[in-house]
Amino acid sequence: MRGGMATGVAVVMSIVAAACAQDVAAVETAVERGITGEVSFKYDHAALVAVAQQDLDAPMLLRLEQDARDPESYTARFIGSVEGEYDLRDLIRLRDGSPVPDLDPIVVRVVSNLPESLTTDLFDAADIDVNVSGGYRRTALLVVAAWLAIPVIVIARRLMRPKRVVEVVVEAPAPTLADQLRPLVVAAAAGELSVAEQGRLELLLYHYWRERLSLQGMDMAEAIGRMRRDDEAGELLACVEGWLHRPEPDAHDPARLAALLKPYGSTPAVSEDDLQVGEPETAVAS
Repeated sequence: MRGGMATGVAVVMSIVAAACAQDVAAVETAVERGITGEVSFKYDHAALVAVAQQDLDAPMLLRLEQDARDPESYTARFIGSVEGEYDLRDLIRLRDGSPVPDLDPIVVRVVSNLPESLTTDLFDAADIDVNVSGGYRRTALLVVAAWLAIPVIVIARRLMRPKRVVEVVVEAPAPTLADQLRPLVVAAAAGELSVAEQGRLELLLYHYWRERLSLQGMDMAEAIGRMRRDDEAGELLACVEGWLHRPEPDAHDPARLAALLKPYGSTPAVSEDDLQVGEPETAVAS
């Protein structure tokens, strides 16, 4: 008798426990509408996917994720827009798109905390009359206008800003030996070259030709004589000395002056210090 009672009590407790477990499971899968919920389950026969191209206006949307470390484990994330009970199996398929024949029911409940006087469909909420005050609209328009005006103001200020004038400094070319010789040659052509200027002209020529003709160590008279005998070095000297005795009216011809000074056009001007250092100990102007 007592054994039968014990067996009956055990059966009753098992039924109660199963009912409690079902209630717990139901509570765990109850999610408020508009809130994402999730359910984890296992399936070891084939790979599963969520139904493709789900309608965004549908009362239930599902996204299915497979665990990379355990391919048999899945997490179904869902969001419901209409209150009610749903079986997520309706939104789960095999990879070929066919229904899953041996998947256990995955029942979830979407609940609502809104008053009973309001609809349970989220999409019907768009019909509720919401009074937006004109002040808010004006404020929004002013904000948009101010946001659009910023680049216009920046561009206008740049256009109105006075352009900066950049002063271009053109450096004068460095003087050459030809520049130093030119006024002396012009004076000689006019018969106006003084003795001091003649001596300066000979010093400038000596400075240029002393290394080319190995004039180092010679006094000025000997060096000038050596330059006269050289065809290239003696050309300018011969013209200058000829003009000193017989001034020529056309001696200022630019082409002729340019030809006489051409050998000295690429040589930098001789500084006064170098000119003094380069002077032989005995300087005799011819």
